This record gives sequence, C-alpha cells and structure tokens, in this order.
Amino acid sequence: MALRSHNGVLLCKDGHLCTTCCSDPSLWIYYEWVEPNHDLDTGTRFLGQTVGWRYQPPGGTVYEVWTSGDNRGLGPETVECYVGQYHHIAWSGSVQIDCMAGWYEPVNNPSIWGNPATIRVVFNGVTQTMSISPGHQSVEATHPVAKIIVFDDWTFILAAP
Repeated sequence: MALRSHNGVLLCKDGHLCTTCCSDPSLWIYYEWVEPNHDLDTGTRFLGQTVGWRYQPPGGTVYEVWTSGDNRGLGPETVECYVGQYHHIAWSGSVQIDCMAGWYEPVNNPSIWGNPATIRVVFNGVTQTMSISPGHQSVEATHPVAKIIVFDDWTFILAAP
C-alpha cells in the first residue's frame, strides 16, 4: 500500500511515521498515574460510543478500542480512536472526543481521591499532555476530565472539558 499524505503531511499511526501499511491515522489516548494511586477507571466517548471499565460492549466499539483493558495497578489505560478511518464517513470539519476518569473507590483510600493524573494524546506525529483531576466512583467513570477536538487538517486540541 502506498504512503498517503494529507496537505503535504505524511500520515502516521501510534505516533510513528507510517512507512508500510497505514492510510488512516488513529488517535491514541493514554490515561497515566503514579503511586500512591491505583486503579484509575476511564471512559472515552467518540462518535456517540464509549469504551472503558463497565461500558458495553466490553473492549471496544466500531469507532474505538480500549486496548489496555482495566489496569488496576499503576496504569496506563489506553484507547485507540479510529479518527482517520471514519473521517468523511461519520464526521467532517471537526470531531470531539470526551474523556472521563475517576479513582475506583474500593481500591483507593479517600485521602488520595483528589490526586491528579495525566492524559497523553498521540496523533499524526504530535504528542500533547495535560494534568487531569479525576473524580471517584465505584461504577463506570463519568467525571469529565478532558476533551480532544480533531480537525480535517489532522491537527488537534487537548483541552479541559
């Protein structure tokens, strides 16, 4: 398969320049944390479908996949969004990805519920990182922590919700 470019920018996957098989870039989201926290639950909504712990279907949807599963230790939890594959099929102009996170109450001591975590986004060779303030819960994560807006020209913004 030939390497494809968009407005003179070579497409890539997982933050690496595509040299063999990629024609549609994916966007990768990494929810990361450090001790003393454990078990950050996440939810990622893209094109109306959400993946993360206790979201259905488990593991993934048509538009995205929860590649890490439920990481109960020191992370990360990882999501791959098929941004390029569904460009001009399910979205055009721009598309928003909503990110949610919360410390799992049965595992984490209430004294650390206010601790921050980090979200790292990799798309089209660009990495952006932001500190986030997770909520806490004993069910699926619904506390908004970030939003990502991807544009037709393959640029993106990582911002507070």
